[in-house]
Amino acid sequence: MGSPEDAGKAPAYRVDHLLSAVESELQAGSEKGDPTERELRVALEDGELWLRFKELTNEMIVTKNGRRMFPVLKVSVSGLDPNAMYSFLLDFVAADGHRWKYVNGEWIMLNSLHKYEPRIHIVRVGGPQRMITSHSFPETQFIAVTAYQNEEITALKIKYNPFAKAFLDAKERNDHKDMMEEAGDNQQSGYSQ
Repeated sequence: MGSPEDAGKAPAYRVDHLLSAVESELQAGSEKGDPTERELRVALEDGELWLRFKELTNEMIVTKNGRRMFPVLKVSVSGLDPNAMYSFLLDFVAADGHRWKYVNGEWIMLNSLHKYEPRIHIVRVGGPQRMITSHSFPETQFIAVTAYQNEEITALKIKYNPFAKAFLDAKERNDHKDMMEEAGDNQQSGYSQ
């Protein structure tokens, strides 16, 4: 039972037990026991897009309720046993021990914002050998922010993210409205002379 203070709060879902199971398997060794899994490959999709963001030091907005990532982390996996079942887990690990701040057009180390790297774990379920492997891609690193700091990142997100098109359309409508108002002001000033 929760306390009265917890009454209005959403339930907290924790996956610590899953991640601790993954970590214990990693510590035990990540030998691929099944010969069909020895050719396991995990490839990042949209790698060129991720690299464009990495060149500018990617940012991801984080909120208490969660936020859709862009670029979206998509991978292609080959070399798994087609007769086995697998669980895929995703976590975010600190990419370095620093905290960062955007100042004068560049990211500098500071004490508040952290850089993360997504990591994918693949666990074989129900077999005698619970094969596990973990993969991360350095080009997917990002700094967690509450609002975009770098205007170039904002522009890239708007350009390539289909969910940001509404923002772009609203901005274009406002720009068009401003131009129409300016044109109207110019016409009115011409009549009043």
